[in-house]
Amino acid sequence: MAAVAMSRSLNANLLRRWVVEAEHSAEVSRGNPQPKALPPPPIEAPRFIPVVVERPANADSRIRVEIRRGATVVSVEWPPSTARECAEWLSGFLK
Repeated sequence: MAAVAMSRSLNANLLRRWVVEAEHSAEVSRGNPQPKALPPPPIEAPRFIPVVVERPANADSRIRVEIRRGATVVSVEWPPSTARECAEWLSGFLK
């Protein structure tokens, strides 16, 4: 059933639901007193809730990097406006 759904660009779960509903309708129309129960509806995914995160008043606005190699310690501070350059420097330094 999944292959048929995919070949028609349909959601396989949706196709399965349609088949179950069609079977249910056919049984009811034939007068079957015990129709099959429909599966429960799918659980709805939680919706995206945007959250605004405010920066604390005392937050430091510098990128701080501390690298230790053996006994050597290198500490570097970069302004956030040059974060790309910081990443490039760090990449080159760690090679």
